[in-house]
Amino acid sequence: MVTQPKWRKYGLMCIGGAALMAWGGVGWQPLRESVLFFFLYWGAFFCLFLAAVYIAILDIRYVRMEYAIAKRELFKDTLGDEKFRQALRQSVAEAEANKKKTDGNGRKRD
Repeated sequence: MVTQPKWRKYGLMCIGGAALMAWGGVGWQPLRESVLFFFLYWGAFFCLFLAAVYIAILDIRYVRMEYAIAKRELFKDTLGDEKFRQALRQSVAEAEANKKKTDGNGRKRD
């Protein structure tokens, strides 16, 4: 299986290759002499460019997936934990009880 550092390297190579082909293809004389070579050269450039874009999209989706997994795990460790929810319910109940004992200004009722 290809891992994230590997596909990032492949993406960098595709971007570098496409950039070199774009820079070199502007003034290279054989591209102007042969129509077939022209289309093969720029077809290879286009394939490298599309591969780089595809790898970037994969990387963005992978990072979003990792973020969602970490967010879910954090939720399970905090709000999703039953002990935490019980303590939260208890503190809310205590706050409600204290609110009933006092009036709106924080003074105790008689």
